[in-house]
Amino acid sequence: MNECSPLLCGNGTCVNKINHGYDCSCNPGFELHQILDEGLTECLEIDECSLPDNVCPGDNEVCENTVGSFDCGCNHGYDRALNMCNDVDECGSGLDNCSFLTCVN
Repeated sequence: MNECSPLLCGNGTCVNKINHGYDCSCNPGFELHQILDEGLTECLEIDECSLPDNVCPGDNEVCENTVGSFDCGCNHGYDRALNMCNDVDECGSGLDNCSFLTCVN
């Protein structure tokens, strides 16, 4: 008996069990959750940015959750290079607005 339908498992693959029922195998970045009161399961997106183990642990890094994954970005005034957020020297690069003042990075 085929108990899998396109609506089951969501972001994963439905596999029929030999005797009865089905199992969901979730895509990367998704985890299996029980739908209460219905006896069904579904694959829900993991918010990696809210996990206790910080996925973007560097100084001045910002985590942005994406569907099935995440991106690490940098706070304002920093650029990402070699998996690190480095301070942008606005004074040295001419990006400052200090035409008649002393620029301090």
